[in-house]
Amino acid sequence: MNKHKIRYYVLSVLVAFVFLGIGTSPFVVAGASNSTQASSSHGLITTTLPGGRVVLSNSMNSGSSPDGMLKVLASGQSDAQPMVLSGGYVYWYNYGNGQLNRVKETGGAVDTITTFSTSDGISFGIAVQGAYVYTSFDNYTYGLTAILKTKISNGATSTIESSTVYVNYGVTTSSKYVFFVQTNGDIERMSFTGSGLTTIATDPSTLPWQVLYSSSYVYWYDLCTGQIGKVSQNGGKTTLLSPALADCGTAISTGIEPMTIVGTHVYWTFNFVNSADVYNNSVDAVSTSGTGFKILYSTTSSFFGGVDSYKTSVLFSNEATSDMYSVPNTGGTPKLLYSGYTFLALGVVGTNVYATAETYVVTGKA
Repeated sequence: MNKHKIRYYVLSVLVAFVFLGIGTSPFVVAGASNSTQASSSHGLITTTLPGGRVVLSNSMNSGSSPDGMLKVLASGQSDAQPMVLSGGYVYWYNYGNGQLNRVKETGGAVDTITTFSTSDGISFGIAVQGAYVYTSFDNYTYGLTAILKTKISNGATSTIESSTVYVNYGVTTSSKYVFFVQTNGDIERMSFTGSGLTTIATDPSTLPWQVLYSSSYVYWYDLCTGQIGKVSQNGGKTTLLSPALADCGTAISTGIEPMTIVGTHVYWTFNFVNSADVYNNSVDAVSTSGTGFKILYSTTSSFFGGVDSYKTSVLFSNEATSDMYSVPNTGGTPKLLYSGYTFLALGVVGTNVYATAETYVVTGKA
C-alpha cells in the first residue's frame, strides 16, 4: 500500500469518524523474522532520544545538497515511512511489504525484525522501549485493531491490546506505560503487558491522531484542526496548547502528520485541503505550556511531512518538491538542506538528520 493509498484510507476513516486479547499475534506473517538485507553506503512516529528529544510519526535519484551528499543506510525498501531513532539504531516500517526493519545509525546490514501482513492491515505508528517495538496496527479486512509488541532480538510478536470497535492511531511509550489513540478520540494508557487499560483523556479534541510522551505528559496532534494538546500521564484536565488551523466541517487535512517535542517546545507540520483542492501548509511551533504559538512558515503549494529540530532551526520535509528544509525556530525564510528525495519521517540525533524516503533510509548532517 503506497502513501497515496494510505491517505485515502486515512480520509475514509476520518470521514467515517467526523460525519457519521493477549497472545500470539494474527497480524504477523508466519516465520518472517530477523532476516538480513544488504544495505547501500553511497550518497543520502515514538520514542525518547538521547538528551530527552522525542520524535515521532518516493522515488529517489542520486540527490544533491549545498552541504554535500547524503548517505544511504538502507536501499530497496518498500514504502518506508514511520520511523523511530533509539539506542543507536534507526527503526522503520515498510507499508509496501509489512517489514519492521532496523539499521545502525552509522550504517551496516539491515535487520528485518519481523514482517506483518499487508494484505489486510496498516500501521499508524511505531515506538521503541527497551527490548521491544510497539506497533499500532489496523487490520481493516477483519475489523480488528491492535497494539503489537515485538521482541527486537527474535521478532516474537504478541497482541497486548485489540478492539473490533475502534481503530488505533498513534502510539508512544514512557518508561512505564504504552499510550495510544482510538478513533473515538480517547487517549489510552496501559502497561507493557496490556494490563491496566485506562482512559486518560476522553475525546479531548476533534480528532486526536498522534501522541508523544514527554516529562510526565502525553501530547497529541489533532488531524482535523492541526491543534496540539496535552494531558498528564495520570489523566485529568486536558489542555489545548494551540489554536485551530482548520475546520473539519468545511475541509480535511491529509497524510499522517508528524510532530516533535524538543525541550520546552512542540514543533509540527500541518496540511489542509478543501473541497476545491486548495492547500494550506504550515510549519508550526508552541511552548509546552501553551504560550508563544507561531506559524514559522506557510505556503499553499506544497505538502509537508516529517519535522524535527536542530539547534535554533526546525527541519522539515516538503514531499511535493522532494526537498528538505530548515527554518529558524522563530520563523523566517526556509533554507534548502537536501533535494532530490521525497523525505517522509525525519529525526535528529547529535549533528545528523535521519529520514525515511520510501525506497531508502538516509542520513546527513543536520
